[in-house]
Amino acid sequence: MSSINSAGDNGVPAGRILPREHGSQSAVALSFVSMRRAVPFTIVACCVFAGPAWSSGGSGSCAVEWSADRLQSLSAEGDLVLEKAGLARLVGIRLPDGAWPERVVALLREQVGREVQVAGADARDRWGRRALHLGAGAPPDETDFGRTLVAQGLAMVDSRNMPAPCGRALLRLEAAARTAGLGLWAGDRYKPIPAGDVARLNERIGRFVLVEGRIRSVGERASWTYLNFSGDWSTDFTVVVPKRIWDRTMGQQPGAASLRGREVRVRGVLENRGGPALTITDPGVIEVLDEGRRL
Repeated sequence: MSSINSAGDNGVPAGRILPREHGSQSAVALSFVSMRRAVPFTIVACCVFAGPAWSSGGSGSCAVEWSADRLQSLSAEGDLVLEKAGLARLVGIRLPDGAWPERVVALLREQVGREVQVAGADARDRWGRRALHLGAGAPPDETDFGRTLVAQGLAMVDSRNMPAPCGRALLRLEAAARTAGLGLWAGDRYKPIPAGDVARLNERIGRFVLVEGRIRSVGERASWTYLNFSGDWSTDFTVVVPKRIWDRTMGQQPGAASLRGREVRVRGVLENRGGPALTITDPGVIEVLDEGRRL
């Protein structure tokens, strides 16, 4: 995959342009994670940063603290190299494979040497990268590069480990782009896969996908909770939730019974656990569709 993504799945680095192999997946690093074949599109470089800025505050808003930096270069792996922040990747984004990441990187290269705005946590991943928002312009009118990609249908959302308001803001932008059929949403390849389409899901093992379906049953065990989408839970699609996530997510909820019969959308990298499965590491990647909210 390319290297422009958020933190990688199961330790895979997200966001790179050049492949870095990890198990059955290759990761890419700017701050997005890629998928497979590209959908043709034309993009005007000058318009990439066109789009709304993050909110500067307020209840339920995605408030970030911007600071000035300078984009010095892109690393050989496709990471951002910033004058003050050092090595970094864009946060919250997944890109398709193929020509898409390279085109986005070409646009980023146009920012090399220029002053930019950055925001994000100080923590670094195992590759020494900070996960950052990257903006152009000066506060309060800065615009976020990753947010704009999502709004234009040029990237998917991977909101794991983001503050909940920021994740919700990105998901709303993605939903609008998907409804309008923008960019990668113009075709069916990246649209949500029905949970009952096991054959198609099996073809996407190892890929980042969106899956939609109705939860048929919930199996709670000592270390894991299983959300089953059919009667044949051993071979059909299943969502696997570690106990620590389940307890945090359902702590204020009525419990497993509240999820049975609910239609949800989940996202992540598909695994093979006898049948296709997604392991949830952040509750923000589960959207309850029939209530218009996330868990």
